[in-house]
Amino acid sequence: MNSFRVLFLSAAVLALALFESCGNNSYSLKDLQLPNIPEGEVDQQSEAQAEIVLQTVQEIQGLMMMGQQGAMNTGGAVARSAATEFDISMCETMKSLSEAFTGTCPAIKFECDDSKPNDIIILYDFGDGCEQMGKTYAGKMRFSVSMGGTSAGMGTFEFIDFKADGKTINGTATQSVEIGDGSFGSAKYVTEGQYEVETAKDTYNLKYKVKTSMDFVNLEFVLDNTVEGSAKSGFSFKSVTVEPIKASLSCGTAFEAVCVKGKEKVTVTVNKKDSAFTVDYGDGECDYLYTITGPSGTVKKYDLRTGNPLIE
Repeated sequence: MNSFRVLFLSAAVLALALFESCGNNSYSLKDLQLPNIPEGEVDQQSEAQAEIVLQTVQEIQGLMMMGQQGAMNTGGAVARSAATEFDISMCETMKSLSEAFTGTCPAIKFECDDSKPNDIIILYDFGDGCEQMGKTYAGKMRFSVSMGGTSAGMGTFEFIDFKADGKTINGTATQSVEIGDGSFGSAKYVTEGQYEVETAKDTYNLKYKVKTSMDFVNLEFVLDNTVEGSAKSGFSFKSVTVEPIKASLSCGTAFEAVCVKGKEKVTVTVNKKDSAFTVDYGDGECDYLYTITGPSGTVKKYDLRTGNPLIE
């Protein structure tokens, strides 16, 4: 695996961590205190729906990382090594690998085309349900990936009647790299996905795009997100980065990136009424604080570590 691939696999994992910690999930609808939603059950229902949107996107991102690492660490690496060592085709080695992963959770099938020697397809089949990493999954995930060149590790991820945490997920995400101007640190790792998610109470259409780059000089990740979710019941949620969110690796403890700058606009629609909020992560200072400005102009300050409002 060359340094380019290592860099972007690392960037992908950290991008997921940022996405979970400060990109879109450091606050809840309860924090926002929507003025046009009645107190009680409706407010709680809307908060729960927004959490389904965000948590599902995060879970999909995590599963994609798991599948991608599996492709790099098992199928791709072993197949390329065997093909080089024994002078046989990638397809032959992939077929042999499939036999080795039957009866496992998940069962893994490797597919390829000799006309595209650097491309493979990995099918993760959880069947009617089996446990992986402490969770029970069912259904299938299919990962198409290129194992060669500068696009290594990028590809397409498809969820086919995939079941997890009471949700059934169908849809596809693509991963790619925007090279930029070619200078060091100018490339961006991009993930785009579109899914239908069924729960016991509703059906959601999710659409998201996460774009991450690394500022090596200042040890910061720069994050640009768009997340949209709409339910058949009429609820919708949208979060858009309006100023790139910067997360500092030098601000937090080891392996922690703290959001120190940037803004996102959050719009929630309930019963055809929109409420818009602005989340501001600051001016670059490492203070673990962010503010939320509501539709009426009210500004409240929160602790990034707890999500709780400050008492001033």
